[in-house]
Amino acid sequence: MFIRCSNEAEKKKRIVEDYGIPVSDANRVRKKYNKKRANYYYANTAKKWDDFRNYALVLDSGVLGIDGCVAVLNSLIVNNQ
Repeated sequence: MFIRCSNEAEKKKRIVEDYGIPVSDANRVRKKYNKKRANYYYANTAKKWDDFRNYALVLDSGVLGIDGCVAVLNSLIVNNQ
């Protein structure tokens, strides 16, 4: 499963509000941590982290919102029990 955000403004807003990163540093911090995630994923799978074909499920929090992603995942879990 991969949760992504297609909305650049939402990404920046979440970085600033949820993580307390200054607006001026938001893009730099996002790139730094995305690179770390990509390197970790590649080291463990030999696949590219941002290639959506590597995931059975891809959700877009820019469209669904965080609560919408949670609702989708919850419905999948409840319906598979």
